[in-house]
Amino acid sequence: MKKRKDSNRKSIRYSLCLMVLLLLGLFPMKAQAESNGYWESLGGGRYQLNGTEVIAEITPGVLHITGSGMIPDYKVQDLNKRPWHTSSIEALRIDAGVTSVGAFAFSHMPDLKYITICTTTFVRNWTSFCVIKEKPVFRVQNTGVTTEMIGSIPYTSYDSLKSMGELNSEGGATFVFDDHAKASDFQASTNPTIRNVFAATDSVNNTVPWTDLNTYGNGHVFYSECSVSNTTPNRDYIVTGGRWSQGREFYVATAAFIGDYTLANTYKITVSSWSSGKVVEKTNKNYQYVLKIPEGLQKQGRQFRLLGVNETPGQMSWFEDLDNMGQTITFSTNYPSTSYALVYKDFS
Repeated sequence: MKKRKDSNRKSIRYSLCLMVLLLLGLFPMKAQAESNGYWESLGGGRYQLNGTEVIAEITPGVLHITGSGMIPDYKVQDLNKRPWHTSSIEALRIDAGVTSVGAFAFSHMPDLKYITICTTTFVRNWTSFCVIKEKPVFRVQNTGVTTEMIGSIPYTSYDSLKSMGELNSEGGATFVFDDHAKASDFQASTNPTIRNVFAATDSVNNTVPWTDLNTYGNGHVFYSECSVSNTTPNRDYIVTGGRWSQGREFYVATAAFIGDYTLANTYKITVSSWSSGKVVEKTNKNYQYVLKIPEGLQKQGRQFRLLGVNETPGQMSWFEDLDNMGQTITFSTNYPSTSYALVYKDFS
């Protein structure tokens, strides 16, 4: 296949203003009633979120969110707007009618350990449930998938759960699904796999495994899908790279520049120094890196490119495939430790 005469690296800059326009204009969330984050008391421990049909019911140790609508983002300094902010809540249940959970919505709840959430609910990001009790348990109920189109890229509520799950998993969270098929799919969706994922029916020696993770924990098998190319070797560099579920902001940035390419996978690649043990943000020259293309994506006549976050905030860069092999993509950069989108176009 004849290689396109694109420049090897074409930097694309965009400002914060453009990002706001993209978020609010080109790629809107599904239209819903807006809320200022305040809750109106209905009496009896029940509160309604202003501008929505979302109801919060507070009983001793339990917070139940019902109704329909989206829970907005909160700033840390405004968390006292939430009626449960001073309550001792151990268990949270979010019904399927809640379409999305905003940033910091259920954060800073030191007693919160058990969260029930549905697969149809978007989670803004990992901060939605940050600073809660150590080793929380997320009971994820399979209610289907909600899809939002960000440009030409479908972004699902399940994608948002994976992104949240990947980061919260590193903090010791456990995820429990209705059945083994959904649990396996969730756990195997990234590399490294999300750790501590189970089915609700799991039992080991008459013990629920997530109550003893030191004995029955699972997941976190890692293999690097990226390496330094033999054409530019560096024995001091350790490359760890694999599939990584990105948040919505990354999809928005990718959709703005993907054109007529199709998104295949998203990755996080980290280069660290063996001698110093530190992450290498910038190298003294461009090195070439080889990323393996999953077999299911390989196809005759298919051209791959990478779109990566560059060294300057708000900058993206195209990286062309230097080997044109079909099984791998070789790219060159001196800022390797970042997030990437693998995209493709079929020419035959």
